Amino acid sequence: MSITTKHQCPSCGGYLNVDNDKQMYRCASCGSAYDFDYFREEKLHDLGETYLARGEFKAAVDVFKLILQNDPHDFPANRGMMLAAARMNSIDEIISNEKPEEFSYDSKMVSEAVESASEEDKGYFIELGKVYSDKKKLADLLNEIQALKDEEQQLEATIRSTDDSRYDYYITTKYEKLKSPKSMFIVNWCFVAFFVAFAIFFVLPVIVLGKDAVWVAYLSLIGVTIAAAITINNLVSVYPRVKKINDIDKHI
Repeated sequence: MSITTKHQCPSCGGYLNVDNDKQMYRCASCGSAYDFDYFREEKLHDLGETYLARGEFKAAVDVFKLILQNDPHDFPANRGMMLAAARMNSIDEIISNEKPEEFSYDSKMVSEAVESASEEDKGYFIELGKVYSDKKKLADLLNEIQALKDEEQQLEATIRSTDDSRYDYYITTKYEKLKSPKSMFIVNWCFVAFFVAFAIFFVLPVIVLGKDAVWVAYLSLIGVTIAAAITINNLVSVYPRVKKINDIDKHI
């Protein structure tokens, strides 16, 4: 029974049908045929490196696995597997990676490369695996930092929006200017105190002069009336706005 896999044609880049029974490779695109000897070990290494350079990592893995079937300790093939596991073209990319937050790797492929390496090479692949692990931790931290920055921006936008909503409770003056209800609340109480003092000031002459000071009593009554009107306005109209703004400030 024929077992057919696919590789890439060196001539046109099309996929090769690999028939193990016939020991032949045939390109489905251009029709080129190759025997197994064409893809002897040296050429397979070149083919795997070519796939890595093109970023065709799955095809590179297929080639390197084919090499490792014959020689599990093959250093270039195991190194190629390590590179393909991290979707890198060369070892230099570990340092020159422009987007460290996007780094990831296939831990299973790395483990297989470490286990397959010879004893003298195993230390190299173990150290490379540690570098991968550290870079993955860095990527996770960078992504966490970015997530916190995004959350911070959202919170700041919410605070700005909430802060702006306080102006909905400001009081519009006759000159179309917004006035803080807090300041108006305090000013109104000052006016109340003034008119209460005004009323008391004119009550004393009424007590002393009696009926001859009716006009003074009227002035005192006016003062009391104005103070009462300001108090009612302060409690009914201004104070609820002050309370709303206090609630917004507490929320912020």
